[in-house]
Amino acid sequence: MSITAKSLAAAACGVVALVGVTATSAQADPPAGTVPALTDIVGVGSDTTQDALNNLSEAYNATSPANKVYSWDATGTSPIVTKQDAAPIERPNGSSAGITLLQNTTTSVVDYARSSRVRKTSGADAGTIFLPFAKDVLKYASATTTNAPQNLTKAQLTSIYNCTATTWNQVGGTSTATIQPKLPQAGSGTRATFLGDLGITTPGSCVDDTVQEHDPAAVAGNPDAIAPFSEGRYNALPDPKTVKLNTSGYSLTRNLYNVVRDINGGPVGSEWVNGGVEPRLQAFFGDGLGTNRGWICGSGATSAITAAGFVQLTAAENCGKGE
Repeated sequence: MSITAKSLAAAACGVVALVGVTATSAQADPPAGTVPALTDIVGVGSDTTQDALNNLSEAYNATSPANKVYSWDATGTSPIVTKQDAAPIERPNGSSAGITLLQNTTTSVVDYARSSRVRKTSGADAGTIFLPFAKDVLKYASATTTNAPQNLTKAQLTSIYNCTATTWNQVGGTSTATIQPKLPQAGSGTRATFLGDLGITTPGSCVDDTVQEHDPAAVAGNPDAIAPFSEGRYNALPDPKTVKLNTSGYSLTRNLYNVVRDINGGPVGSEWVNGGVEPRLQAFFGDGLGTNRGWICGSGATSAITAAGFVQLTAAENCGKGE
């Protein structure tokens, strides 16, 4: 059973209901006419987790917290004004784009970045804390009628995305048609996770790496196109779906994160000892130490995460503990 199927089963067995929010009803961006206050908690970034944070912010704000939470989607009209008195900015599209904005601005602009990728080992994410809250499965999507085998392995996908295999019959298919591999845009956490798992630094020249992450239009109706795709995001697509996910073969379970500034300014790892999450954020995100895991790791958030197609991490899985 996939983790999404498990999450739906859990919801059916009595997980606390998320009042007013379903997989498709949560508010995208702050509600019309609402400009978040300077003291509110505002985020940008990942396409993968935008629905989850829309759900979570709606449910959390219904509890009348001292500091409300808002989330700007990865795509939409641009520029945006993230908070009162903030200058207009281009909407960040993807995990890395959101993290870069977080690093290069202050709390007067944004407070967190959504991320579907892990912290980079290169040091590029210095000054931040990655707070895991949920898990997802990464697969690949193809058209509902396709030449793509539905059991491609990691090795076969590697050969497709480095362009050493260019026709379907080279990877277990029967068609001699040319494979059309797609990748999300630069800055996408799904792109970084997928390529990192395949061991590819730079995709081959046959790859179209400019498509919008999790946009079914990238492969729908094209029997020779494939693209990495979140299982959670797929299950939240309206029916009838125009794409399908592979039924066996490649499958990667990954954690999903919210990234905040490390107010201690220490090197990677210092969060485990000294915390570093700004106090204003701790009611929602926790302290980063695992002592206070925040509302997002509690039972009040479970249904919001499930409705977005993901599975909430447990304390044993280090929900809310900084990386």
